[in-house]
Amino acid sequence: MEDKRGGRVFLVDFLNVVSCIGVVWLHANGAVWIFEDSRTWVGSWLLETLLYWPVPVFFMLSGITLLDYRKRYDTKTFMKKRVVKTFVPFLFWSVVSIFWAIHIVGNLPSDTEISALSMLDMIINCRGMMIYWFFPALFSVYLSIPVLSLIEEEKRRRAFLYMSVYGFLTMGAIPFFLGMLGIGLNSGWISPICGGYLPYVLLGYVLWNTDFPRWKRYVIYLLGVVGWGMRFFGGWYLSAQAGVLDKTFDFYLNVPCVLQSVAVFVFFKQMDLSWLEKKFGSLLGKLSSLSFGVFLVHYYVLCFVPDWFRIDGGAWQWRAFGWLLVYSVTAGLVAVMKKIPVVSRLVP
Repeated sequence: MEDKRGGRVFLVDFLNVVSCIGVVWLHANGAVWIFEDSRTWVGSWLLETLLYWPVPVFFMLSGITLLDYRKRYDTKTFMKKRVVKTFVPFLFWSVVSIFWAIHIVGNLPSDTEISALSMLDMIINCRGMMIYWFFPALFSVYLSIPVLSLIEEEKRRRAFLYMSVYGFLTMGAIPFFLGMLGIGLNSGWISPICGGYLPYVLLGYVLWNTDFPRWKRYVIYLLGVVGWGMRFFGGWYLSAQAGVLDKTFDFYLNVPCVLQSVAVFVFFKQMDLSWLEKKFGSLLGKLSSLSFGVFLVHYYVLCFVPDWFRIDGGAWQWRAFGWLLVYSVTAGLVAVMKKIPVVSRLVP
């Protein structure tokens, strides 16, 4: 992304790298998925709830970097870039993930039928690597942006704010609060103009282009803490009552996550990172260019690193620092792959 002076917007690189690390750290925290009444699980749950914002922030960054694409190139070029940079790698790694799931980790039955139809089903529904659910959601966003980008710039903040609030209310807030009362929501109420993860994309654009006075920032931070507290304490309480991990407060479009993600985004946006840019701007720019590849590859690395280094995946040392090992190994691997012709296109 370019700023008015023609240089990279450092905050975008920073948020990109921090969010990527957050995703790796979240996935390394596997102990959280099996509830037990212990300090180990509570520590894992604390980490899980503190790091729930990176994926929403990734979508917000898409709003910052892509909604103004018409200033740089036409729609044909926009679509071509999305296909080359994201769709082609998604297809390749989806195929890899299917054979990985069948023959390496056993997440799919060893007698899984391999045919054109079954492969299509497994790719579309991300059966080989479930974390690839992110890509269909991202592609839906990409296909929406050409229309949204036609909205006049001076009208965007109001239009995008309306659309994002409408989307969050009908997909997250209203179903969440009705669910607490044991009431379902007819799907006809869901926003037809701002579905999927598009609300985060539009909200990212709005927040990026809005200056908040101090008191409003503090209100946003307070609501972020409230959102985190709802998920941490509510999820802990309900899990303890049920004896299994309860997911009532999960879901990226749910109230707790929206409040937390907005607070984190505004907090980082408000920070003066000039000192960090002077010292590490070049490094973070390079790491930012690796983030997409790291997301594609890190889970494969994560499955083997504990065994390679004989680390207990449930130990606090792994939960606290395992991400650093996985991220470093994956980033190094992706950096090497990006230097190899043809292969570089698979980790753009």
